[in-house]
Amino acid sequence: MARSGGKGARTKGAQGEREFFAVLNKYLPDRLHIRRELSQTRDGGPDGALVHCAIEVKRQETLNLPSWLKQAREQAHPHRVPVIAYRQNRGSWNILVDMTPVEFATWLRYSNNLKDTEEYFRRE
Repeated sequence: MARSGGKGARTKGAQGEREFFAVLNKYLPDRLHIRRELSQTRDGGPDGALVHCAIEVKRQETLNLPSWLKQAREQAHPHRVPVIAYRQNRGSWNILVDMTPVEFATWLRYSNNLKDTEEYFRRE
């Protein structure tokens, strides 16, 4: 039976981070491109970050959302929203955004004002 962890898991994790950020950056303007945070990753920080969010990327077959959410919350600095991007083998990327009801309501108001957003993503 194969052991979990080790160099293979780290390689798969790094590959997953590169893959996710490449997909995400395809839909972001250049000024918002996100890159892997190698030094922060080594020091226990998020895999990627913007001013307002801290992103933890997981490419694992076995889901462990409660543990991942705890890790993302610990790594997010105050005023950053913890975000978990995850996918299983042969699956698509999923995003879990940890928001309070007020933050979610704010996002709903904001996204409702983006009239062409839905149409843009339908074309992709």
